[in-house]
Amino acid sequence: MKFLQGVYPASFALRLYGDIMYKRFFRASLGIYCAMAAVDGHAMDDVWTLERSVARALAAAPELRVSEAEIAMQQGELNSAQAWPNPRADVRFDNQLGLESGAGGVEIQQLAMTQALPWRTHAARESQAQAQLLVAQHAAQYARLQRENHVAHAYHALQYATEYLALAQARLAWADEYAGERAQKTKGDPLVRFLTPLERARLRILRESARQEVANAEGKHSERMAGLRLLLALFPEESLRLPALTPLTESLALAELLPAIDTHAALASGQAARVAANAALEGVRAFAYGTPSVTAYYERGYFAGDTRAVWGVALGVELPLWTTHRGAIDRARAAVAKVDAEYAAQRRALEGALRQNHMHMGHLIEQAEHYRDALLAPAEEVFALTRKSFNGGEVSVLNLIDAHDTHFTARARYLELLAETHHEAADVRLAAGLTLQRVSP
Repeated sequence: MKFLQGVYPASFALRLYGDIMYKRFFRASLGIYCAMAAVDGHAMDDVWTLERSVARALAAAPELRVSEAEIAMQQGELNSAQAWPNPRADVRFDNQLGLESGAGGVEIQQLAMTQALPWRTHAARESQAQAQLLVAQHAAQYARLQRENHVAHAYHALQYATEYLALAQARLAWADEYAGERAQKTKGDPLVRFLTPLERARLRILRESARQEVANAEGKHSERMAGLRLLLALFPEESLRLPALTPLTESLALAELLPAIDTHAALASGQAARVAANAALEGVRAFAYGTPSVTAYYERGYFAGDTRAVWGVALGVELPLWTTHRGAIDRARAAVAKVDAEYAAQRRALEGALRQNHMHMGHLIEQAEHYRDALLAPAEEVFALTRKSFNGGEVSVLNLIDAHDTHFTARARYLELLAETHHEAADVRLAAGLTLQRVSP
């Protein structure tokens, strides 16, 4: 600054010096901001979102590999159903030619090749196998939806447990402040607040109650944390930090969700089961009439003093005289009726669950908004004013405890409403067959 004053006028030197310092301050602030942004970005990368948790749980779930094995099994059944039965070769050796010619010996008398012709049964079996494969595929999709729902419930339960633990710890800190040695005097305030032995006892009881609540919240938080870590298959050194509970402000309309039921994985599986049952019925009906077969044969015989070859084709059919397979047909027809009834029941259950969960979720969203504005905010304001009045000796401990209970009860109930809203949203996605993943489940 002195160097600038020696060269420039004082006013100009002051402005120039200010510009230099401002630039230095700007560069320093920019550097600090970039460093903070980098730290925040790294911290955000460490936060487990619901989508990330679901993806990790689906990749680590051994239960889903059972569904994949079932799909592979049904694919093998389809490959077998698409193949025709193998032909049968018959070779007959005897001494008939030797006896007739007088030369003796044993020779090949007959060669025959028989092929079954299961046109109707083969088509029904292939159709049934294809439908069973679709059943397994859609069942695997529904298993993924159920797993996602399970993870979402565990995720939001841990969010609530974390928020409630923080609330309980804040309550304990407040109780320690008023029930401790500094209970009579506030920070920077020379006024001494006199407390009677009864008031001190009430505050000590409040503090012990807060300690018990913290211990209870810590236990539930540990349980929820262990449950979610198990679902995610996290190693002990991997952290599990979740974002705070946030209110749901909007949701899809019921009219937009109801059409999604038509493509629901559970209903698609039921529809494929209906196709499989009808194909099984057709197969039983075809089997009741038997499977025709064709036989091509080559035979050697002794005719007019000479050995000659005879070629021929034979067609064989079953005559349903004694067994008509009536019982098998009735059983297959009953299986079709059973699958149809199960499909109708599944559709009714999904639509009913979607309507009920969506209605409940809408009520919870409205209730949480009203609770926050009409109860939580006034309770916080009353608590702050009551604390100020108590520190000034204007109200008693009973007023302070009443405001305290109202305030913390309101905050706990608000957290509970937020958690219930997210749980209902997860159930709505399950009932509608929707997934958080970018691809189909």
